[in-house]
Amino acid sequence: MPLSKPDANGNASNVSIILTYPLDINSLIKEQKATQTADFSKELFTRNNLSFRITSGAYTLFEIESVDFDDGTLYFNTNRGNKGTQEDMIATFNNYNYYK
Repeated sequence: MPLSKPDANGNASNVSIILTYPLDINSLIKEQKATQTADFSKELFTRNNLSFRITSGAYTLFEIESVDFDDGTLYFNTNRGNKGTQEDMIATFNNYNYYK
């Protein structure tokens, strides 16, 4: 889940956060099907070893828009800078692999 931290005035800033949650989708779906008549909600806690905060020193505007895993690698795309899409990027975290 990508999140952005606004500046002190509530405007876009150069701080983005990626929070990860351990989801076992199959067991959640089974549990929800078993409790159809009751309100279903689940409290989720972030995984401390898979959450990241990035503060860009190079850009005053830096926003992570989406995150994806592919073959164990964490990819993210960002809006950065104020030149439209000219400074946007897709990146990974160095030496990070989900399977390690």
